[in-house]
Amino acid sequence: MERNPSGLRHGMRALVGAVFLLPATALSQDSDCMNNLAGTYLLSITKDDGSFASRAIMSIDDNGNLLIADSNQLPFKFGLQMGVLHCVGGSDAEAVTLDFGMTESDGAADLARSDWRLTATEDKIAGEISVVLYQPLETCDPMAAPEACDADPMGTFAFAGSRLAPASK
Repeated sequence: MERNPSGLRHGMRALVGAVFLLPATALSQDSDCMNNLAGTYLLSITKDDGSFASRAIMSIDDNGNLLIADSNQLPFKFGLQMGVLHCVGGSDAEAVTLDFGMTESDGAADLARSDWRLTATEDKIAGEISVVLYQPLETCDPMAAPEACDADPMGTFAFAGSRLAPASK
């Protein structure tokens, strides 16, 4: 199957546009909280029953921008999650990420929204993720309540991880 580069560029523009429509983070952040959270983490994600779901790499910058690559993307044909994070007090934060999934044979995209609640302690991070699938992409607003779009809850997952750091010499 031949890739459609112009379609890919259009999809990336749409995702970047969607992320910029998310709530602004940079100016309203508690700088201590954001400085404590900023970094890259290796996460273990588990299902409701405690069984392994996936591993992920999460990067948070000091403006609250969030990128997540999950090892379990392939079965769902999802790409990189992009979103924003804001502090809600102390070392607690909430985030939302969006992720396109190509689930139809005709290349039609679905959109997954993940709502993250997390707590950081020193170089550790842990919390919960709720994932909802919005389809069809053309008519659903992923920032609206899932009921407004007949969206499908995909599940709730727990995660825990550690900040990556260079090896000491």
